[in-house]
Amino acid sequence: YTYGISRIPPKVISNLKILETLRMYECAALPQARDSILFGDCRVLVEELLGLEHLSVFTITLNNFHAFQRLLGSCMPQYVSTPSLCLSHFNNSKSLGVFSLASLRHLQTLHRSKFRHATWLFLAPNLKRVEIDNCQDMKEIINSEKLGEVPAEVMENLIPFARLERLILEELKNLKTVHSKALPFPYLKEMSVDRCPLLKKLPLDCNRGLERKIVIKGQRRWWNELQWDDEATQNAFLPCFKPF
Repeated sequence: YTYGISRIPPKVISNLKILETLRMYECAALPQARDSILFGDCRVLVEELLGLEHLSVFTITLNNFHAFQRLLGSCMPQYVSTPSLCLSHFNNSKSLGVFSLASLRHLQTLHRSKFRHATWLFLAPNLKRVEIDNCQDMKEIINSEKLGEVPAEVMENLIPFARLERLILEELKNLKTVHSKALPFPYLKEMSVDRCPLLKKLPLDCNRGLERKIVIKGQRRWWNELQWDDEATQNAFLPCFKPF
């Protein structure tokens, strides 16, 4: 994989016709030369990526809403078996359409962006890992009002976070809730919460605690201040907690 690459000349990626694996982290984090396809808003990069028909493993960092929409609006997520996105510094969009991530498998990082919520994650049933950090405007992960915009026939057959295994929330100073109701999280193995002082309640039902198949990581003080529906639920999750 590459990390923090500073220059990619035009036509280099598009000529890698048989490329099967591509991982590019923070690929536009550094100042770019004008002759680099990373210069500006990454849309040139996305257009070159769309021509790679043999990709099966794919990770990229994007910081532009239009490039992101172009990528997910293409057929690429359908033939890439493990597409993964890092969304960093999304300052030109405070929310995304609720259908934007329907075909995504991994959202590795939602980083330093101005999203107020991430309701669209609800409609990405194949997600296995979600990491959200340093999004200071985010007050909730799932917004119930936005969910009301989803057609009833879609919601009827939807199991939210059906394959999610890891949920990591870090430095979300205004985050108050993940979801207003408890969610089943059938495959959740780990939930990590750090520096989210206003998050006082977790969207977990008692059965997940009784199964003891989930690990909850966080600061001891944060854990002690959590609110629970009842004492039975609190006791069920007590063995699941591992302090940092």
